[in-house]
Amino acid sequence: MKAAEALERYRQALIRYGAALDAGKSKAANEAFDEAVRLSHLFRNGGPDLQRDFLALIEDENVWVRFDVATCALEFAPARAVPALREIAAGFGLVAFNAEKILEQWEAGTLRLA
Repeated sequence: MKAAEALERYRQALIRYGAALDAGKSKAANEAFDEAVRLSHLFRNGGPDLQRDFLALIEDENVWVRFDVATCALEFAPARAVPALREIAAGFGLVAFNAEKILEQWEAGTLRLA
């Protein structure tokens, strides 16, 4: 699978994840999240070029995509990730709550990313 295809599959999985969470469909959310996690490892561990492509999604129109990219990017681009998470945390809903909790753990030094 080419990087662009994997990146789009990752993005689509996160869009499905957020929609499933918002609809209260936990099984669908878990399946989409599992796919996103598998794909995210390709980019997080793939070197600077793949990380750059991955990080571009931090400005995606979908808040769940931005949230996941920002959370993952704390490992290799915290200067971009933290402001993105702060912006999300200032919003509303489950994704804002999640962003707030990620930031709290990051700032306390207790965040463990898989």
